[in-house]
Amino acid sequence: FDTMTHDARGLKFLHGLAGAEHLMVGTDYPYDNTGDQDPIGLLERAGISSSQSILGGNAAKLLKI
Repeated sequence: FDTMTHDARGLKFLHGLAGAEHLMVGTDYPYDNTGDQDPIGLLERAGISSSQSILGGNAAKLLKI
């Protein structure tokens, strides 16, 4: 799941529902981001540690890179 939920409460719920092993940091960069300008800060505001799996490990595993 993409962490770009636009709301820390929603992200915290998603984390509790799916677990960190199913989350990947999401961003609209370089396009106009109508959501949060700080995706790592959103993780912190949701009370989720910025683990390497969420920051890239899960994406690498999914894409087999």
